[in-house]
Amino acid sequence: MRQADPNPSSDVLVVGAGVGGCTAAIRLAHRGHTVTLAERSVFPREKVCGCCVGHAGLKTLDRMGLGDSIRGLGQSLERFHGTFYDCSPVATPSGSPSRHKKDTLKTSIAPGIALARSVLDAALLQHAVEAGVQLLQPVTASVIEQSRGAVRVRLERADGCVSEESFDLVVMATGLTGKVWADQSTVTNHWIHPPSGPIGLSTLLPENHRATASLQIAEGVIEMISFREGYVGIVTLPNRSIDIAAALHPESIPGKGLQRLKDCVAHAVALGLHLNSDDRKTLRTWCLSEAQWMTTPPLRRSRKPGEGNVVMIGDAAGYFEPFTGEGMTWAIESGVAVADLWDEFFAQEALGSHAGVLPDHDDISSSSTPFADRWQTRLTKVTRRRQSTCRWVAWTLQSRWGRWMAGRAMPVAPWLTQWIVRRLASAPEFPSTVPPNHHDRVHPQHRERVP
Repeated sequence: MRQADPNPSSDVLVVGAGVGGCTAAIRLAHRGHTVTLAERSVFPREKVCGCCVGHAGLKTLDRMGLGDSIRGLGQSLERFHGTFYDCSPVATPSGSPSRHKKDTLKTSIAPGIALARSVLDAALLQHAVEAGVQLLQPVTASVIEQSRGAVRVRLERADGCVSEESFDLVVMATGLTGKVWADQSTVTNHWIHPPSGPIGLSTLLPENHRATASLQIAEGVIEMISFREGYVGIVTLPNRSIDIAAALHPESIPGKGLQRLKDCVAHAVALGLHLNSDDRKTLRTWCLSEAQWMTTPPLRRSRKPGEGNVVMIGDAAGYFEPFTGEGMTWAIESGVAVADLWDEFFAQEALGSHAGVLPDHDDISSSSTPFADRWQTRLTKVTRRRQSTCRWVAWTLQSRWGRWMAGRAMPVAPWLTQWIVRRLASAPEFPSTVPPNHHDRVHPQHRERVP
C-alpha cells in the first residue's frame, strides 16, 4: 500500500476549447489539477450561435473571477422582444410575403451580454493559458480505451504526428458533432434520443453593410421572430455587426437545399422588423448570395453524459433549445460543475477507504468507478430544470395556439412571463476559486507538449 498524497493532483484532458471546455479547464486548474486542453480548430473562428451569454452564466463566471473581464467585451442585454406569426413568412409566388396575424411580447430579462463567439472563445482560451492550462492546438483527440483507472487517448496533430497518452479524466466538450472514441464500433454511449427536430443556422451581418442600418436593432435587445417553420433570433454585437441565428424545421419549408432556408430567414426578418420593399430586397440578396452561413445537424439529442472516467459537458451531453443565452450558460455551468465534482471525487479516491492509505493503482478499474454516474446526477441537478423550461417553450412555439399564447396571453399575464424569466436566470451557487500558483504545478512533460 502506498501513502495517500495530502494534496492530490490529477492529470486531466479537456477536449474542445469552446465555452464549456475552457471553463472546465480553468476551473480544474484553479483546483490545482494538471490540465491539458486539446482543440482541433484554429482560432479565431465563429460557430453557429445566438451570441448571447445569460445572467446565470455571468454569475458563474463571477465565481471564477472572470465575470467582469467577459462583461467588458460584450453588449449588455436587458430586453426581449418577441414577434409571433400564426403561419409562414415565406414569400408568395409574386415575391411579397402574405399578410399574417401577429402578436408581440416585450419584457425585461435578467441582464446578460451579446458578443461574438470568436471574441468569447479567444478570451476564455487566454484565461485558460494564464491559469496554467497546457494548450494543444490544432490537435484532434479521441479516446482509445479505459483500463485500471486511466483513460488512453490518441492525439493527432495537424502535421500528421500521432501520439498516445494516459489521463486520469477526460472531459469531452466537443459540441454536437465531435468524435469521442477513436474506434466508433466500441461506442457504448450512443445518443439515447438520436438527433431530431430543427436544424440551426446563423450568420453575421457586417456593421458596414447597407442592410445593417435598415434592421434598426436596438442595443440591449434580443429580437425573436417565431413562425410555423421555426424561429429567428437577432442581436446587435459590440462592433455594431448583427448576429442572425435560426432554428428551422426543413421538412415544413418548400423546396430543396440550403437556399430555401436562407430565403425563409430573410423573409422572416424582413416581416418581423417591418422592412420596406427596397430594404427587404437588399436583405434577401445579401442572405442568398453574400452571407457566410454556418449550419448544424438536427439539434435535439441527449445521451448518458459519461462512461467510466470519460464524461461529456455542454452540447456534447445533449442539446436543448435556448432563447436568451441559456445555451452558453449551461456550457459554463457544466464546465464548473464537472471540475468541482472531479475535485471532490479525486480527493476521496486519493485518501482511500482507510485513513492515510490509497490502494495500489492496479486495484482501481474503470468498471468500478462511480464518477460517470455521479456526473450524470450532478448535471441533472445543475441544468435540467431550466432545460425542461426551454424545451417546453420550444414545443409550445411549434403550434399556432402556442404562438398565440406567447404573443397575446403572456402580455396580459406578466406573472407568467416573469416566472419564466426568473427560472431561466436562476443559477447554482458555486463556490469561489482562487487561481493557484500555476507555474509550480505544470509538469515538465506538459511544457514540452505546447506546439
